[in-house]
Amino acid sequence: MEDLSKRQKQVLVLLMAGILLGTGSLIYQHLQRGPVEIFTVTPVTEPWPEGDLRAEVIVHVSGAVVAPGIYHLPVGSRVYQALEAAGGALPGARVDLLNLAALLRDGERIRVPEGSLASGEVALPAKTGGASAPVTPAATAPAAQEQPRTAGESTALRPGRLIDPNTASSSELQTIPGIGPVLAARIIEYRETVAPFTGPEDLLNVSGIGAKTLEKIEKYLEFGGL
Repeated sequence: MEDLSKRQKQVLVLLMAGILLGTGSLIYQHLQRGPVEIFTVTPVTEPWPEGDLRAEVIVHVSGAVVAPGIYHLPVGSRVYQALEAAGGALPGARVDLLNLAALLRDGERIRVPEGSLASGEVALPAKTGGASAPVTPAATAPAAQEQPRTAGESTALRPGRLIDPNTASSSELQTIPGIGPVLAARIIEYRETVAPFTGPEDLLNVSGIGAKTLEKIEKYLEFGGL
């Protein structure tokens, strides 16, 4: 192998110098870098908060009120507050048939029944919008009408006699074909804790009464003219 010429040696020296210069530059840049920061990522393990995130209930106020419609009220509001939101009850409204202290439920309909004062009733100022709520004095309150029974007579509903689910006792409700002790108790509980019945369709809100049951018992019912 022939010896390298002078020019080839010069080229070889330049190449080696370039390699050394590049290597030194890389080492210098590496030394100038700061320390590498390592960030610790903590996974979120907290459970999603439970409970109703809604802060309001939406109710439908209808009937004898100044401004019937849909109202948004804070959770925990009462029936009387829904009436106040609707401008209050109209004169002659039967607010005495409503449970004004009942808690509102989302999607609930509150119907304020209309009616005129009956004999012996006295109109007193109501606290919901200044409406007059009729009050019947205890001395003149009509007693439940009971027809005398003969010995061995059945408790079944007699022809021509209608039952008002807003005033009937449990035994009276059970004279309606298809109404037993359980349904009678649920009807009484609903009218006392939620609202009185203003028509046959309101009975569909009672657990255990469906469209077929209502169709069978509707002909035996009356609603006091509301």
